[in-house]
Amino acid sequence: MPIVYADEQIINMGHNFVYQLAEIFNNHSNILPSLGNEWPKNGFNPGDFSRPNTTNLWSRGSTTSDSAPYFPSWDWKEWHPRRDWPKVLFGNDDAWYVKEGIDASGNVTDTSGRRPCVVTEPIGFWNQNVPNRRSNDPNLARVIGGTSIYFARGANFMSEEGLRCEYWDDVTYTCAVQFFNAINQV
Repeated sequence: MPIVYADEQIINMGHNFVYQLAEIFNNHSNILPSLGNEWPKNGFNPGDFSRPNTTNLWSRGSTTSDSAPYFPSWDWKEWHPRRDWPKVLFGNDDAWYVKEGIDASGNVTDTSGRRPCVVTEPIGFWNQNVPNRRSNDPNLARVIGGTSIYFARGANFMSEEGLRCEYWDDVTYTCAVQFFNAINQV
């Protein structure tokens, strides 16, 4: 899942960068690109872009925690749940509304309609507990993985080591196993 625009306010790759990458991604069905990460704070506006004309399934990107992504959506949607306690236990529930294209009152929010939704930035895991950012609890990892598949179409596993491309420690590995066991209903 390549994320095209992240920290665009600093990097400034330019408007056509997404279309240049789209040509590279085209015809690679295992690549599910995202236009960008948390657009309100990262210097791009999804409304300024048309969906790349490729065979890939594209997300129009994510927004900040506990907010619906930019609508209308493209092929799939992203959800970033809250990470604070106790909302971290129930944050993926709201992905269902995003997936359905409605708000909690049943009003249509996404005119493109129902699309798959992936929880792309849930709480991360590590050997240390950092409130609202990282957890070292394998039981919480199982809850996050399980609710991501119950209410959406799965989730990305976030880890502290992943930020630096390092090997997982034993705690992170155990959390990952629980996370994916829940997604796979093992």
